[in-house]
Amino acid sequence: MANLDKLFAAAAPAPRPKTEDSIRLKDPGNCRFSVLFWSDMHLSDTFADRCAVLRACRRDIDEAETRLDALSFGGDLTDFGKKSERALLRRILEDLPNVAHVLPVYGNHDIRFRRFASTVAGFDDLCKALEPGLSPGKLWYSFDNDACRFLVMGSDRTKFEESFMSDAQLNWLEENLAAADRLRLPSFVIQHQPLQHTHNLPYSWDTPVPDAGSVGAQSERLRKLLGRHENVFYVTGHLHRGFNVNTYEEVGRVHCVCLPSTGLINKDSLYGDPGLTVLLEVYADRAVFRPRDSVRGAFIPEYEKTYLFT
Repeated sequence: MANLDKLFAAAAPAPRPKTEDSIRLKDPGNCRFSVLFWSDMHLSDTFADRCAVLRACRRDIDEAETRLDALSFGGDLTDFGKKSERALLRRILEDLPNVAHVLPVYGNHDIRFRRFASTVAGFDDLCKALEPGLSPGKLWYSFDNDACRFLVMGSDRTKFEESFMSDAQLNWLEENLAAADRLRLPSFVIQHQPLQHTHNLPYSWDTPVPDAGSVGAQSERLRKLLGRHENVFYVTGHLHRGFNVNTYEEVGRVHCVCLPSTGLINKDSLYGDPGLTVLLEVYADRAVFRPRDSVRGAFIPEYEKTYLFT
């Protein structure tokens, strides 16, 4: 822990004046659910610069004018899935004053170097530490609220780049999406890897291999499952591509949103610096995705996207 103390001290974010564009909701009186997304932080117990970026993003939350319902993620919280990396994340996120809930999401970097039983145990410990009462015993779970279905997905076995979804997980997803249809609620499905051939894949993964950068061999099955339902949003990370023309994509009836990397440099974007985040606001009739530079403390309105529910 002494090494983590030194890293944390060395990673103090650069000072800045309090921003005039602090986190605030567009319509606080009518927003039914708000969640700030960080993604692909790749937090390491070696690289202080990543810790400094996340501490700056934490400062952005502390200075928010509005208390958010949740902070969630697009996966790859850590670089190697190490206990020390999770401990560092817990330290960055302890005692959040302006966030009601913290909802972890794992990506391939969080799982690929570990035995799967150890991965699940570590995820459970992290969930319990960040969100008391949350102990899913697997990498997928739902977060209940009155505004939407918020469904976190994760792999059911150790994989290096892709994900594997068991029949149990896919059946659970189908049941939750069907329930949302009956209640006429939107569904936000959060998973690290995008669907195949979305967000300029596979070329945005710098390779022509068809499955590269995607959820993998089960992509078509997942696409069909998601496409059977109304007002489904599939929110992913993994690509480190910033905000660009491929950030939002329609796949049949599914709204696909690819989050930028918060911890690392982003490619193919005018907004390449680390510290990029996305604020999601859910209203009775619409969802609004609001990209933000949380290091600088400013929204990026040119990449804002509003979806009206059907």
